[in-house]
Amino acid sequence: MTAVPSMALRSLLLVLLLLLCGHAESAEHPSCTNYTKGEFGPTTVDSQDVCKSACETAEGLPVGDYNMAPNSSCACKSNDAKTDRKLCNDNSAAASTSSLVIMVASSVLLTMALL
Repeated sequence: MTAVPSMALRSLLLVLLLLLCGHAESAEHPSCTNYTKGEFGPTTVDSQDVCKSACETAEGLPVGDYNMAPNSSCACKSNDAKTDRKLCNDNSAAASTSSLVIMVASSVLLTMALL
């Protein structure tokens, strides 16, 4: 019987690790609010024109791709689209926190089911 809790514990740790890695990925890009890098900013990246300017100045890439919904983000690209770099991303803290709570709760339920 000692192998079952050990397997459940390992499963829980694996699930939590995977969920936290996925959650950390969304925080890997800076916020578009008061964005600053090198000679650019601090300026809020909130339009296509500002995104393009930020890409040119901060990343040295000529194309800015601004996306407003559901969370604002700006990605920079080369003219030939071979280079693609995420500049900033505004995920709401509330959405990030609630999704993390849901993921942890799901992990706990999965572990309880394995016991």
